[in-house]
Amino acid sequence: ALVSWLGVSMYLTVEAVAATLAAVGGLAAGTELVLEYALPSELRDQAGADYAGFALAVAEERGEPWLSFFTPEQLSGLLEDHGMKVAEQARQQDAVPAALWRRSDALRPLDLCRLARATVSP
Repeated sequence: ALVSWLGVSMYLTVEAVAATLAAVGGLAAGTELVLEYALPSELRDQAGADYAGFALAVAEERGEPWLSFFTPEQLSGLLEDHGMKVAEQARQQDAVPAALWRRSDALRPLDLCRLARATVSP
């Protein structure tokens, strides 16, 4: 099975993320999880920090504050604590072929969130 959990982890508390990972970690061995998580401010690049400067405030105003932030090491530890092995973690820039970032508009990769892929251990 593949469990895709994109774009929601940052809206959950750390405790809710851990509880969800515990549930996924109890699924059949080999189950894959793909999730997006938000980086703490000290790990964001300039573009990510600039975007976070207004996007997080807007999200909070709309009643959807970002509640959890993880370093890659913290997220790996949390996944491993819940019976999963991290297969990879990727920056936005690395998740899309480089040729697609050569654009004439303002869309550029930023390092605010990361993707992680993990597998439930046997």
